[in-house]
Amino acid sequence: FVLGYKEGSQRSADVFALDRIEGQFNNVKIDYIRALPGFYDDFFKNIVGVTHEPGRKLEHVVVKTHSLYVHGLMKTKPVHSSFAEVCPYSSQDGYGIISYDIEPNREFIGRILTFGADLEVMEPVALRKEIKNKAERLAHVYMEL
Repeated sequence: FVLGYKEGSQRSADVFALDRIEGQFNNVKIDYIRALPGFYDDFFKNIVGVTHEPGRKLEHVVVKTHSLYVHGLMKTKPVHSSFAEVCPYSSQDGYGIISYDIEPNREFIGRILTFGADLEVMEPVALRKEIKNKAERLAHVYMEL
């Protein structure tokens, strides 16, 4: 990916996937403008991956882990630096609780969906409903087998 400003864009930076650029560049004569100090730290601070989606904002996300294995993975390989273990996994209760302060973009949602039923979004409710809708659409695709 390349981050940069696209003429006419309303964003502070646009993300361009190099493997998706088609065509040729001819006689590009634009001076390189270095990002301001701290720009990239700020840009990536609240997201997983590279995508800032329109309408998304920083939210406190709470997830429940339904297996010791997944809870351990979330702890040892956190998807974001804001990871916090709210409640350790308990075999007696059958769950643990983790939180993130994050902008829930498509990369974060994809990571959550990777764990299937072993990871459940509890809050915010709007994100929980979004995950539920994606799971229902996925289930519908496999119903015809």
